[in-house]
Order: sequence, then structure tokens, then C-alpha cells
Amino acid sequence: LPRVKGLRQGVPLKTCGSDGDVDCGAMVMDAQMDHIQALVDDAVSKGATLHCGGKRNDKLDGQFYVPTLLSGVTADMKISTEE
Repeated sequence: LPRVKGLRQGVPLKTCGSDGDVDCGAMVMDAQMDHIQALVDDAVSKGATLHCGGKRNDKLDGQFYVPTLLSGVTADMKISTEE
């Protein structure tokens, strides 16, 4: 859990004004953000435990989704096969 919470998000390209010191970049399309949110919501509604994340990162501009950790994911949850 601490490792997931410690992941750094941002623009990884130095040419975009970043220092390049990030672990996770943005998603390409806003629709992908909606898809990931639906997968996380489906898993939680079916009994998975959300330990951290599970939402857009509103502290950054762009399509950033907070690094997310789920446990108790089962085969009937879409996230087990789609992501």
C-alpha cells in the first residue's frame, strides 16, 4: 500500500516542462478515465476492497487517475479481465 500511495504522477516528458521524475503519466483519452472509473465502481459494488485511489486526480491538469489498489477482486468483476 505505501508503494502505491507513493507513486508520482505528472507529465514524464522533459520537453513539456517537467523534470521527468514521475512514475505514472496521464491517460490518452477522457473516455478511458470513465472506463477505468466504471471498472473500479463495478468491483467495489461486487465486494472488492478499495485501499487507495479509485478516482480522478483533481490536483493535476489532464487525464490523471490516482494510483489505485483493490483487493478481493473476483472473476465476476469486469476489472479482472478488462484492465
